[in-house]
Amino acid sequence: MNADPDVHYLNGRYWIYPTTDGFQGWSGTKFKAYSSKDLVHWKATASSSTSGPT
Repeated sequence: MNADPDVHYLNGRYWIYPTTDGFQGWSGTKFKAYSSKDLVHWKATASSSTSGPT
């Protein structure tokens, strides 16, 4: 599940970087980036992970 996207416009494309949800104890560690040229059709273009709290 994704929520709270942050939108940026760069080099002719819109990019969103949403947070993740749906994990017990907010334990999600992966984030996806989506891009679009028209704000209608979106494509998942990248995935990133974080190690989370230590």
